[in-house]
Amino acid sequence: MENNMAYNKEKQKLADIKYHSSHPERRHEIFRKFYETTAGRATFLLNGTRTTCKKKHLPSNLTKEWILERLERGVCEVTGLPFDLSKTGTRQNPFAPSLDRKNPHAGYTTDNVQVVVWIYNAAKQNFTHDDVLRLSAALLEKSK
Repeated sequence: MENNMAYNKEKQKLADIKYHSSHPERRHEIFRKFYETTAGRATFLLNGTRTTCKKKHLPSNLTKEWILERLERGVCEVTGLPFDLSKTGTRQNPFAPSLDRKNPHAGYTTDNVQVVVWIYNAAKQNFTHDDVLRLSAALLEKSK
């Protein structure tokens, strides 16, 4: 029975590959819809950390559930701005969720990661939260 199930799974996988290769627009649409859900975004973010950790030999103990719990809160852990899960064409959505490492030299671990809006993470990059605050204060002062 198990051999038959394995055969059927393999057969289904081949059928899926054949279908999606002949209908790329459908595959893209399915991915886009999944990406715009909290579960889809959690999967995407987790896969990204796995790739980075493998390349840079960094530790990681994040789980999809851990990320999903924070995404479902709906707001950035630093700014309180709401997450926007929609795709914005070819450019990065500035209010999309992003995983920020508090210490950029440490791994993706639950005590080092916070879920933030992408624009905050982009501003922070390899700097500190205080550096971003200083920049923000200067921008605010200049806009008065």
